[in-house]
Amino acid sequence: MSNKKIFNIGVILCCIILIEFIIIACLVTKEPEVIIQEVEVIKEVEIIKEIEIIKEIEVQPKTVTSIDNYDFKSYMPYTAITSKSSKQWRLQQDAYTDENGFRCIDDAPLVAVGTGWGLSVGDSAVVTCDNGNSFNIIVGDIKADKHTDTDNKTTLSNGCRCEFIVDMSALNKSIKKLGNVAALEKYNGYVIDIKGE
Repeated sequence: MSNKKIFNIGVILCCIILIEFIIIACLVTKEPEVIIQEVEVIKEVEIIKEIEIIKEIEVQPKTVTSIDNYDFKSYMPYTAITSKSSKQWRLQQDAYTDENGFRCIDDAPLVAVGTGWGLSVGDSAVVTCDNGNSFNIIVGDIKADKHTDTDNKTTLSNGCRCEFIVDMSALNKSIKKLGNVAALEKYNGYVIDIKGE
């Protein structure tokens, strides 16, 4: 739970305690009808404040906070694709595992990308990096928008822009050790573009 949510919960609890204190104080000094009216007004005001706090929490825009790590290239096991009716699953039936453990078709690794690149499962594309490296890929899966930044190109949790689909049992040891496909020179560099062919 974020610090902001904890703070907001604390504010709500303090308001509830304050309301109870006011009720007790009023009971000692005022008529019951007046007390009931004042308590109802206070409760309405507090409910409105709580609703505003909840709306503020829910409407927070998603952003890439402090992740500028487009060189990072994560991987996912191809066995995570389980829906036999999906295009992703059918594509895996035509794929093979190369010497690095990548699932490939026609020597192009299968990768998952965000919707912001405008690509679909099965599309061929070229990934271009800032250091001059470029490599061909085939889109093997699409990242959910809720897991990517506002442009839907970069994974929020790690800054990755193309996630390789792999056979974990055959994955290259350097990649496995670093947790990053960019451990291989051919795939290092900040991803600046992924363009369909």
